[in-house]
Amino acid sequence: MIDLQDVLKALIRRWPIFLASFLVGGIVLFLISNYFLPRTYISSVELYVNNTEAKTTGDVTTGDIDAARRLSNTYIVILQNPAVEEQVVESVGGSLTLEKLEKIVTMEAVSDTEVVRISAETEDPALSTRICNTYANVAPSTLERVVQAGSVEIIGKATASDEPASPHIVRNTAVGALGGLFLSIVILYIANMMDNTVKGGSDLRQRIDIPVLGEVPSFVKGGRSDSGSSAAKNKRRRKRHASKR
Repeated sequence: MIDLQDVLKALIRRWPIFLASFLVGGIVLFLISNYFLPRTYISSVELYVNNTEAKTTGDVTTGDIDAARRLSNTYIVILQNPAVEEQVVESVGGSLTLEKLEKIVTMEAVSDTEVVRISAETEDPALSTRICNTYANVAPSTLERVVQAGSVEIIGKATASDEPASPHIVRNTAVGALGGLFLSIVILYIANMMDNTVKGGSDLRQRIDIPVLGEVPSFVKGGRSDSGSSAAKNKRRRKRHASKR
């Protein structure tokens, strides 16, 4: 029968191992995140979708807002068309290809609003900014030509970010430290559960539930047991007393 209290005590006795695992895990993930993982930078630009009828009449209703939100999703689909993406690739130039563009650019409607956000994540902050601003230049004329039911306004220009978006060094370090701690606990727990050696009389009584008549003394350095040393001392004392008589 497994005694969880004994298992817990065994784990507590090994706290230096847990501390070392905690530190090693954190250090390893810190080094990987800081020196081996590439740094990426995100730039974004936002487009505001207008409903043409609401803009001309000046009256904005719930239906107009819903129509603008639907247009947002429609605009995203249009901007993800290969023909539009080819225009962006040609304008940006360099080593950018259509395949790369599709991997680094994301588009979304912001919190179910009439705003469409276009984001680019690359290892070059200037390239991320250039891609977003190119979309901002291409989008209005393209969308109004295709949809003919609304208009688009650019909310500012994309700017280069000085802070990398990834890797998250602090978060990765914390995950590595906790992962190392958890792994060491699991390994030592399994090792303790698989250990079927008898540690003493109390352990033997728990395992076989029979009386223990005696225990073999543990031997110390030099081949003599603790109890044997005491017996030898007592024997020498008796000899000295006998010689005095």
